[in-house]
Amino acid sequence: MYIMLQFPTVSVAKTSKLSGFSMDLIHQDSFESPFYDSSVNQSELVERAIFRSSSRLSHLKSLLKLPNNDALLQLHNNAGKEIYSTEAAIMASKGEFLMEFSIGTPPVKQWAIFDIGSDVVWTQCSKCINWFNCFKQTKSKFNPKKSSSFRPILCESLTCQQLGPEINCSGAKRKCKYHLKYDDNTISFGELATETFKLGNTSLPGMVFGCSNNNVGVFQKTSVGIVGLGNGPHSLVSQLQLRNGMGGRFSYCLTDTSNKKERSKVSFGANAILSSEGSISTPLVLSVPGDYYFVTLEAISVNNRGFPFMIGSHEKGNIMFDSGSSLSFLPKDMYQQLESILIKEIQDTPIPLSTSRHLQLCYKYRDNFEFPTIMFHFSGGAELALQMRNTIFIYGDHMCLAIAPTSDPLALFGNKLQSETMIGFDIDNGRVSFTPNYC
Repeated sequence: MYIMLQFPTVSVAKTSKLSGFSMDLIHQDSFESPFYDSSVNQSELVERAIFRSSSRLSHLKSLLKLPNNDALLQLHNNAGKEIYSTEAAIMASKGEFLMEFSIGTPPVKQWAIFDIGSDVVWTQCSKCINWFNCFKQTKSKFNPKKSSSFRPILCESLTCQQLGPEINCSGAKRKCKYHLKYDDNTISFGELATETFKLGNTSLPGMVFGCSNNNVGVFQKTSVGIVGLGNGPHSLVSQLQLRNGMGGRFSYCLTDTSNKKERSKVSFGANAILSSEGSISTPLVLSVPGDYYFVTLEAISVNNRGFPFMIGSHEKGNIMFDSGSSLSFLPKDMYQQLESILIKEIQDTPIPLSTSRHLQLCYKYRDNFEFPTIMFHFSGGAELALQMRNTIFIYGDHMCLAIAPTSDPLALFGNKLQSETMIGFDIDNGRVSFTPNYC
């Protein structure tokens, strides 16, 4: 069970001349990604994204202490081999967009997942306590012993105590160590420390991060770490807000992988775009416990045919923003209403897919196919029109709705629905803004 509270206004004093900066984001399956695989076809890319979305949903449910009634999707390629095994909940494999940064002195380049649903900045470090307890990664690991700016955090510090039950300390003067365990029996041990980060051309000394050196689980070689932009005390946004005086402001625009002209971007502080011509906004809601970003979805309409959000309609914060899931998820009753209206509006015969449990509403691909506009109605009168490019996956010779049902009341607003829209988070004033077609 989780409780939603309206996020309060926060006053932050200016403590640094650094006012803001921007960075590119790279989709991990795009041709610009360091993990790009040219042998994977479009259908397999969609399958990977669907698996990550399903796994991501299970992970978020475990963090929010919700019952996990949705079994993880197991996908297979044409040879009958499993594409992915169960992966660690804290690992970078559970996300879509990568952020490049450097860590240490001298700097070591890292690629980590951009994740607004995480409140930690984390990377795998060398050397591992046991060689078999670290996952293989294709990029360089950060070695803290070779960095002159690495500073361990002690158990007695407030920064360590903010970890809560994850602390694994044996004495006040000892190093702050953490012990994370998840429902899939994945375990990660590491050390909390401060280090100099370089994001783009911006140098950020004294950043708090997790340096993990003992991981038990099954991981992907593309995993490196996570840059969390949640609202927890150790997230990148919170550290920029409290220590660098930038205020709780960030915005991002996620472009489709096929868009080679425009890159996805994330901006912080004064560079964040919170309003522009055509912008709409809605109140931001924060989960307790947890450090996640929610808004209130009041209704959905399809070509002006609407219905209320039946589950949780009287509660604030009934849908969660998530950059790590391509699929969006609605409670089953809500999804069934949406699907029923879409079928009536499209007036064509849906084609069920036996290969995917989550792609439930699919049609035969054709060039002149017109998919209805889906409108999300948020609290405060904000109405976001979602066009076909936001709501459809091209899967082989099919077009499938990028929204799936879930048996529990956690609704996710995934990155496919968010694409090609500038989304701004003004944590100080408790607002989320949308500016369509502004990438």
